[in-house]
Amino acid sequence: WTFNEDSGNQLTDASGNGRTGTLQNFDDLVAARVAGRAGLGLSFDGVDDNAWIDSKSAFNLSGPFAVTFWAKTNDLEADLVRSGQFIIETDNGFVRARAHMDGSWVNSAYVPLAMGEWNHYALGYDGTRLRFHINGTEVSTVSATGSLTWEGVNSFMYVGGMPPSRMTVGEFDDLR
Repeated sequence: WTFNEDSGNQLTDASGNGRTGTLQNFDDLVAARVAGRAGLGLSFDGVDDNAWIDSKSAFNLSGPFAVTFWAKTNDLEADLVRSGQFIIETDNGFVRARAHMDGSWVNSAYVPLAMGEWNHYALGYDGTRLRFHINGTEVSTVSATGSLTWEGVNSFMYVGGMPPSRMTVGEFDDLR
């Protein structure tokens, strides 16, 4: 999802797999489209703006995976990207990644949030390690084995927070 759409409430799946995302609760979709890291991006208000993709039917991850995106935020307490299987979040001025493995959360180390600038986040799992990268640098590696599992019944992947809590004030671009 490149976030390069200049109108409407849909995010086009650039992979060609037809996994369209939906923009929700934006008061002004024209104003929300801002200069992104490459092309257009989206600005989220931290109140209720979010984008969601039905990730359980689209992905249903169980083994190795990677998720990457660009974000620019000063938000100290928010979910940047969240699904029932993984989360990249800010907490007290730090950022970390989490994956739900065999029924419990495996957490990366907390690292300081570089505020107000574009940062590239990447979370990957290779079957033995959960790796978290920021701007191409591995900032945390955690031993992890098993399968990705779902926490609860929510099957969506959210960008900008999962309503009604931990919503993000910031800009996003290029989710893969």
